[in-house]
Amino acid sequence: MTITTCVAQWTSDASQNTQLATGSLDYGEILFSTHSQSGNTYIQWCSGHENGWSPTIQKVDSLGNILWGTNGIHISRPEFLEFSKGIALAALTDGGVVSCFADSASHCIAVKLDDDGNFEWGEEGITALETSTCLRTQIAAGHNGGFWVMAHDATSLHFRYYHSDGTPGCDQITISDENGASVAFGQMVLDEDDNVFAVYLKQQHAVSYYYNNS
Repeated sequence: MTITTCVAQWTSDASQNTQLATGSLDYGEILFSTHSQSGNTYIQWCSGHENGWSPTIQKVDSLGNILWGTNGIHISRPEFLEFSKGIALAALTDGGVVSCFADSASHCIAVKLDDDGNFEWGEEGITALETSTCLRTQIAAGHNGGFWVMAHDATSLHFRYYHSDGTPGCDQITISDENGASVAFGQMVLDEDDNVFAVYLKQQHAVSYYYNNS
């Protein structure tokens, strides 16, 4: 029987890889995000579970030692499709980490784990954005534990700022093209006041947009 492992390499010697999880044949979509002060890294991957193709998160210190058990923390409450959509991950300045994804109903869901691996908003998370069909998500961590989340559906781009406790810091912003063109695939960067600058695709032409989170 073949036992497949999910590993991370901290040294030039592959035999010293850090084993993150073991026992699945279908690890995929590996993401990671490092906390700038602690040096801890959050690593997320998707694999098949009873609730579909769903994410698991492991916390690793700067030396490559795993901190959240043998196989990490699996997000088992939401139902997922047989393939994942819109997975994103970001370490927050308060020491936690946010995972954002589309559930089986194509809702844009955000789940936060604190520094000890507890679900701060419950394992079911919060509905971060209202979209017709969540296709892809992005997260940009702010400077005070908050974050911007962005997602697009078939025609529009949506984003919103959230505080560290999961409460929204502004109304949802939706960017659509008045001529019906598709608006999608956004990327975000924040300034020191957590205002967001976004670049997105509109019928293969780059467009810029700036929004003040206050």
